[in-house]
Amino acid sequence: MLFRSWRRLLRRIGSRRDGVSGGGARGGDGSPATPRGLAIAAIVRDEAPYMEEWLAWHLALGAEHAIVYDNDSRDDLRAVLRPYQSHGLVTLIDWPGPARQLDAWAHAVEVAGAGFAWLALIDADELIVPHRDPDIAAMLERLDDADQVLLPMRDFGYSGRREPADDLSFATYLSASESLPRYGDQALHRMKAIVRPGAVTTVR
Repeated sequence: MLFRSWRRLLRRIGSRRDGVSGGGARGGDGSPATPRGLAIAAIVRDEAPYMEEWLAWHLALGAEHAIVYDNDSRDDLRAVLRPYQSHGLVTLIDWPGPARQLDAWAHAVEVAGAGFAWLALIDADELIVPHRDPDIAAMLERLDDADQVLLPMRDFGYSGRREPADDLSFATYLSASESLPRYGDQALHRMKAIVRPGAVTTVR
């Protein structure tokens, strides 16, 4: 099972403490630093039980950093994310107030712009699943000429369960909708995106 224990992931990565580069990131010779690969961003509220699986999934598939916006959570989100923060894998940002998702994504684009080549704008209950490639990084390398990659969403139901499962969600909730939205149809709003931060002009 994929990273059954997140501690194995942290041991593999070791003591890396890169963090998110700011807008003025520079290389050792003073030149602009080369953007790293993929960051993911999400705004969350009271989703602490699912954050480790979400993080481990995407880190295992090629993401290098997560920008998490805390929208008035009252659970133990900070305690859950603290080990990831200490390894430079997560930036946690307080983001209070109603209807703040688009604001959070716009901020993530600005923060990640100089530090990462790609930024995935998704939710904490969503997992990116590359079908043709071994991981997300390989998928993006194959689509290197694009500025935006649209991801059709597939909804998974509760799969007959009335109570949350003790197991990982991707191994538990297996019943899914059959249809997938396609680019150009009226279901375009049912897609999420991986973007090149420097190419983004509007977040909507």
